[in-house]
Amino acid sequence: MTNGRNFRGAAHELAAGYGRDLARAELDSWVAEEKDVVTAHLRTVLRPDPQVRGPLTVSPAASTWPRSPPAPPAGWTPSSR
Repeated sequence: MTNGRNFRGAAHELAAGYGRDLARAELDSWVAEEKDVVTAHLRTVLRPDPQVRGPLTVSPAASTWPRSPPAPPAGWTPSSR
């Protein structure tokens, strides 16, 4: 039903389809409840995957990051991505 829309967009469209206009405060309340329900559900069903967790565990000595990112390749511009 959502076709890629977030909860706020889907709820607004659904209400409009039934000829109902949602007040911002009412929609904000629904969005907060939806976020809480989804987060609570994900906390119960998601578990760390050892195959992913292993590579993410790095010793402090190996976790030195450069202070700045490397320079972009010659001729690179943001529009050339």
